[in-house]
Amino acid sequence: MKTLILPNFILSDVIDDKQFYDKAINLLNESKNNKKLRVKSNIKGFQTFDLKDVFCATKIMQWSYDLINKELSPKSKLKLQLLNYWINENPKNAYNSLHNHPNSHISGVYYLEVPKYSGSIYFQDPNLTFNHIYSLFNDTHLQETVNVPSFKSLFLLFPSNLLHGVSVNTSDFSRISISFNLALI
Repeated sequence: MKTLILPNFILSDVIDDKQFYDKAINLLNESKNNKKLRVKSNIKGFQTFDLKDVFCATKIMQWSYDLINKELSPKSKLKLQLLNYWINENPKNAYNSLHNHPNSHISGVYYLEVPKYSGSIYFQDPNLTFNHIYSLFNDTHLQETVNVPSFKSLFLLFPSNLLHGVSVNTSDFSRISISFNLALI
């Protein structure tokens, strides 16, 4: 499904892939066991360093290619390059601060675990100088931020420069996702 907002796009699909899920969780556990973790936009959570697993990279590329071709109808054969990908784990009270992904064209996220009340991704209008305008109208189509409810197996693509974050996980269980950046070449 294609949703036009802010006036950017968010592409979404539901992809249930048990083999990918198992591989990604194993990669996360290996990183945790080896204490190879970093903190970037995660507050009280953590991320793996960039991963190099060929199986996961191939799946991310194929899913991205298929979804872009289906929803955006490129004018010519699309060429994508996976720049990097990593896994995020946000336990209780963790969240991702507002950020974007420079030096890439399209970013994405695939949700592996999304307990109830574990937070949702939100996107903010990049034209911050006009945000006061939203308070002047009752029209619900005019919004400073748009929340996209997260759930297991949700696959999202969006422009890398689009500001986004993830609200606080108030559940007792971790929200786990895999994030990535793509270049159009």
